[in-house]
Amino acid sequence: FPVPDVLIHCTTARSAKIWPFDYWEYVVNHISNLGLTVGLIGSPPKLQSDFYNSGSSEEVLLKKTSLIDLRGKTSLIELAGACKLARAVISVDAGPLHIAASSTTPTLAVVGNDSSGTGASPVRLWLPRSSNVTRTVSTFNCDKCSTNRFKNDNCLVDNHPCMVSVSPDQVISWLNKVF
Repeated sequence: FPVPDVLIHCTTARSAKIWPFDYWEYVVNHISNLGLTVGLIGSPPKLQSDFYNSGSSEEVLLKKTSLIDLRGKTSLIELAGACKLARAVISVDAGPLHIAASSTTPTLAVVGNDSSGTGASPVRLWLPRSSNVTRTVSTFNCDKCSTNRFKNDNCLVDNHPCMVSVSPDQVISWLNKVF
């Protein structure tokens, strides 16, 4: 398949690391308005829904935007090749982030961690340390996940403030630097 300009990955096994889907919609529309194509990567749709906390949100996102559905269409090696051919990759803290990090493609990790690294993901341990990887910075400080040793599936605070506090404008600012 022709590789889209930007690849995104929205879901993960711990729902505490999910970025709001209306934020994804805003970013996808921004990228599309620039005349660029955007592809949604991940496991096949049923697996995304059942195991990676997408519910029906990815289906809604596909209907509301010009996203190209690539879920379940690549092996890991093919995904690595697609990441290398894309102009940018944006992903929550999940496997595709790490695959993208292994390429030279600019990659943004959408994580709900503040400037010191405290937040929804164990970035001190797991954030790829490749020069092509940048991460978001949440304006909300919360240590509930780390105190719980990241064993929680769901957010431990009402309204998921660590992820909600990562604005779509932060992602768009990064994209503006990339393009």
